[in-house]
Amino acid sequence: MKAGKICKKGVSQLSSQLSSQLSSRSSQNSPFDISFSAFVFPTENPEKVMRSILNLVNYGRPKTEVPVLENTIVCTPATADGILVQKLSLFGGLDLLFGIHYLVRREEIIDTMRSELEHGILEESDSGDEISKTVIFLNKQVAYVKRLNFPADAEPLGSVELEIQADSPARLAKVIEWLAPPTKEGVALYELKVEDLF
Repeated sequence: MKAGKICKKGVSQLSSQLSSQLSSRSSQNSPFDISFSAFVFPTENPEKVMRSILNLVNYGRPKTEVPVLENTIVCTPATADGILVQKLSLFGGLDLLFGIHYLVRREEIIDTMRSELEHGILEESDSGDEISKTVIFLNKQVAYVKRLNFPADAEPLGSVELEIQADSPARLAKVIEWLAPPTKEGVALYELKVEDLF
């Protein structure tokens, strides 16, 4: 189902779809919760915003992995800068990062990605507990053409927000190391395998 059609569903139907997706996500007992989300402003085409998210997730995905489909994206009403907009969101596990893993290497921006991921780490919650989460922003228009770019400032039409949450700070550090390992002169010193993260 296309994002435009998803966005025209009733709010209660959207809520139940989101709830069922979230509960299936937590029932997998995965140590990782990954989400991509982006606002769709009135001047934007929801299909193009949806394509930006899917490009980030699917591009360069191993042929052994099933591509993420349009009907897995959830659309909910939201407010951005005081304007009523739509918000497209995609929730899942570590497999949602395969496209990013590939794009970082194709674009040769491992150091930049590592810096963004480390800068996006939230140190602790209001209660003082450690949070194992990082949030970064990716350029929505650049993602539409299957490229990866980090906006320097807030973008007028918003960015794609990528949130990576792990069940511990050590596991979050491993994900960052898998996505963007240490380098020497821009070349990765080593590459972790996905299995090393569990």
